[in-house]
Amino acid sequence: RALLDIARLDSLAFEANRGQADARVAYVARGSGGTVFLTDDGAAFSAGGGLLRIVPVGGRRVRPEGVDSLRGTVSYFLGADPSRHVRAIPTWGSVAYRGVWPGIDVVFHGDETRVEVDYVVDPLVDPSEIAVAFGGAGSTRLDDGGDLVVASARGELRLRRPFAFQEGQAGRREVPCRFVPREGGTFGIA
Repeated sequence: RALLDIARLDSLAFEANRGQADARVAYVARGSGGTVFLTDDGAAFSAGGGLLRIVPVGGRRVRPEGVDSLRGTVSYFLGADPSRHVRAIPTWGSVAYRGVWPGIDVVFHGDETRVEVDYVVDPLVDPSEIAVAFGGAGSTRLDDGGDLVVASARGELRLRRPFAFQEGQAGRREVPCRFVPREGGTFGIA
């Protein structure tokens, strides 16, 4: 059983893996819709008994790092044997993969019902480098609203139409963008 040592949870809490998940997992987050596992190879979402992976294509393998430390910790008391108890696991509001593609970071964050993925692109860097593939997917498609729908035998994962902006002296300015299908069933952002 898990004990969450915070009174209220507004944002999704990413736990550093201290033995409460598979050894390949660096961070895990549990929400009402499922569980997110972040590894050096990408992200895996578990919901309804299925597992769907999002894997960067053409980027570097990067060890994720916790960002925005949360005050709360998580403890697991697995059975009566104290040697199996894991206590005071640090939690993070977001987790970043720095430099997956040159000048592009990937940041995961969210709330109890939704996980968001941000692609943070440095100035003068081409965002067309961004490409992802989906492991465990039966099919992928773009819907009429521009959302990317990834279907598996257990259900659908919906990636909302991307929203891009550029910050400058005049403030935040929206930049038109969309998902684009690429070779081999991968998707990028244009």
